[in-house]
Order: sequence, then structure tokens, then C-alpha cells
Amino acid sequence: MRSLVSRVILSGLVAVAAAGCDDAPDPPPRPDPDKAIECVPESSGADPDASDDLDGGASPGRCAAGQICLQGRCYGACTDDSDCGPREECAASGACVRATGPMVDAGPADSGLPTPCDGVECAAPSVCHPLAGVCVECSVETIAAAPGEPGFCAGLSPICDVANGNCVGFDPRPCAPCRVDAECDDGAGFAGRCTERTVMGEIVERVCLLECDPATPGTCPAGLVCDGALMRCVPPVGAACTTWLRGNARSSCVLDEDCGPLGADRALFTGACIGEMFPMVPDGAMDTDAGPPTPGACFQPCGVSEECPDVAGGQMCMGEGAMLFCQP
Repeated sequence: MRSLVSRVILSGLVAVAAAGCDDAPDPPPRPDPDKAIECVPESSGADPDASDDLDGGASPGRCAAGQICLQGRCYGACTDDSDCGPREECAASGACVRATGPMVDAGPADSGLPTPCDGVECAAPSVCHPLAGVCVECSVETIAAAPGEPGFCAGLSPICDVANGNCVGFDPRPCAPCRVDAECDDGAGFAGRCTERTVMGEIVERVCLLECDPATPGTCPAGLVCDGALMRCVPPVGAACTTWLRGNARSSCVLDEDCGPLGADRALFTGACIGEMFPMVPDGAMDTDAGPPTPGACFQPCGVSEECPDVAGGQMCMGEGAMLFCQP
């Protein structure tokens, strides 16, 4: 079963185009994207049918049956621990949370459950990535590694990008990998906080995120939204920082998973890699003798155009089906 976040409901965020007629009614106002509000949780006590005087439009409502409201977005609820990622369990609320039972104390390998690293041997100093089951430079499990130990990052690349398993250099900016707050301050105006967060149900990342106030619109840079629970500016629609960075950079890709962090569900953002071309024979099958595919580029997933980093430059949130991406 896909991870909890992989079933984020994007269809409720798709903007409906105006009819284009002079007498057509104005479209209803959208919620402020900086508030990242699509729903309100049952426990909040808020009335989903009440109007929001600040927005001048309709307040967000409740999620459909089988969904829960997390950080203002609707997600598919889990029903048991098998719906969640490694070292997570399904809470009574229907959300995947970090496990607090024997699995954490004893470690996944001692729980009797198979893990991606079962049977994987990595030559030191590399280590096994806990989600992808491949050998990498470092992982979330080696953050406290001492010099000389497997998974320790040193030299010009002292920071572990735990979501991707590689050692990187100091580069303070939104979504940059980090170890401590000091690595999120460039001394020239950008001062974020090094924050550990879990996205896509199981991807752990430690990244620089700016603080924000969901009650104050415009506190986040273009392309980011304010997470009311973290009080941080994060990528929209539950995307990982890796997905956001590669989409903004138009990183080269051949497959959709090239645009996401290591070990992510490959179908999470279907269509994130746009423009790739595979050699085909007349019957539509891939022609393995015609050479490698032509790479495409990664695009940032979105819910509405206001979540795109360059709306003023003509970017719009568009696509086919439920998956939408910021495109010129």
C-alpha cells in the first residue's frame, strides 16, 4: 500500500478556470496559500461552514470519509501499521506516527519484520540506506557517527543529506540539508532553523526551514507555504525538500523517482519528470536497441498557481489528471 502522504488529495486544490464570458460569475475566493488550508481537523472545534472574514471567502471544510486532516490538508488515513513506513505505527487518529514500542528500542532488524537492508552488505565507509536498501555515503542513522566510523561526513562535504544518503557542503538556503541551526545562516539575510521532518509517510529529512506565522500572509518565500504545526515554511502539497529543489532547478531526469528523495514511492508524484522520451518501436514497446532515452526535467508539484515560485514570470499550476506541476 502506498505511504500515507502518497494519497494526498490534490483534486480539491485544482483551480477552476473562469468561463470567459462577460456575464460569468466571479470564481469563489481561494484560501490564502500561505496558510496552506484545505481542511480543519475535527478536534479543532472550528465550524467548517463558517465564513472567514480575513479571507473574505469560504472557510475550509472537513475531509471525506477515510481521510484525516493534517496540517490543513486531507490525507488518506491508515488502518494498521502495515500502511506506515519503517519505525512508524498507525495511531488511533489514522495518522502514521513514530513508533514508541519495541521496534524503536530493539531496532527494525530485531523486530522480526523484513527491512530493505536485510542481506545488504556495504563496504566501509558506506552504509545501507534504511528505505532504499542501497549503499550510500551516510544516512539518518549515522548522524552521530564519529570520525572514522561508517557514515561519517568530513572535509568539504561535512553535512549528511539524510533523505538522499550523500555528504554535501555548506549551502544555507531554504530546504538545504543541515545538522545544526548555524548551518542555516548565511550571514547575509537568510537565517533558517535546522528542522527534522518526516514527509511522504516515511522520508526523514533534516533541512533549513524559515520560521513563519500562519496568521500572517506573505511570511514565506514564493513557492513555499507556512506549516501551521511546524511554524516553518515548507514545500506545498506535502512534497519533500528534495522534490522542491529539483523541481525548481529543473534537474535532469528519466523517471519520476529521479525527482524525489531516495526510497520515495515512485508513483507519489506521477508525471514530475516532464519531457523525457524513450525510443519506441511501432507496436509501442520500448526499443532497447535504439540507444538511451532522452532526459526530461523535474517540475515542482503544486495545488494552485499561487504555490509556484515564479507566478509573476508566468508560471502556472497545470497538468493532466490529478497531478499538477508549476510550468511556464
